[in-house]
This record gives sequence, structure tokens and C-alpha cells, in this order.
Amino acid sequence: RGYLHTDFEYWRQSLTCDLNELDDNDVISVALPRNLLKGFCQIQPLMDLNKELEEKNALPNEDDYIKAVDIIVRFCCKDRWSMICSQLSFEDLDLNGDGVLSSDEVRAAVQHILGEEEATVELVNSMIEAIDTNSDGQIDEQEWNQILVRMRKSEEGDY
Repeated sequence: RGYLHTDFEYWRQSLTCDLNELDDNDVISVALPRNLLKGFCQIQPLMDLNKELEEKNALPNEDDYIKAVDIIVRFCCKDRWSMICSQLSFEDLDLNGDGVLSSDEVRAAVQHILGEEEATVELVNSMIEAIDTNSDGQIDEQEWNQILVRMRKSEEGDY
């Protein structure tokens, strides 16, 4: 007996709509230890899936797997961003007015809104990485707006 871990947004969407209405063409991210595909626990449907993916040359590369701890960190970052976005605008967070949110500005928001006195470097960096699509180590207004759109869609059950 076990569980299939889908991505959080899919789970949230499935709670708010009729499952028959979900689009069959949607791509759903799942958490699945690769050792289960390779035969650990001898779960035949997963072993069959592994064989099928190998035959189609569609098995993810070793680099395509995400460590479980990274999935948990991303989920926690989304939750923190949701709380911050509900109370502050981009302009409120951009303390020096340079058009980007630096790690110091994200740290200040975490401490102010979430009351986390020890906003560690790791936490702040993880929060930035969660929405920093151009990987420049800062959050610009476009990246900020993208997270707002995703959160609104999630709340409406459209994401």
C-alpha cells in the first residue's frame, strides 16, 4: 500500500472541481522514488512503467530527478510567498526602489510578515530561487507578477 504524490497545485485543483473535468492532456508532476521504478519493493506496475519508458527512450535522465528535500523546500517557499504577497506589494518590498528584490529585502519581508527572526541565508536563497526565473539572484517585477498570477489561479482552482 502506498501513495502517489502529485504536485500540490494539482492536488489543490482536484479538491475544488469534479475530477471528470480535469484535462487529460495536463502534465502532472509526481514524486516517485526512481528505485521503485527499478524494482525496489517489486511493485509490478511501476516496474512495467520503467520498462515501457525505457523502450520508448522516455525514462528521465538521472539529472531530471529532483531530490525530495528540494520538493519540500519549494512547497514551503510557495507558502511563505503566498503569505507575503497577500499583505505587501512589490513596491512595499522594494525598500531601495531599484526595481528588484534583493536577498536583504526578502529577508526583511520574511522577518516582518512571518515573524521569523532567524531568516537564514538558506531560507532566503530558497525563496528567491523558487521564483527567480532568470537566475540572477534577485526578483524583478515580472517574476513577482508571475507568482501572483500562479497564486490567483491556484486560489480560483484554475491552476
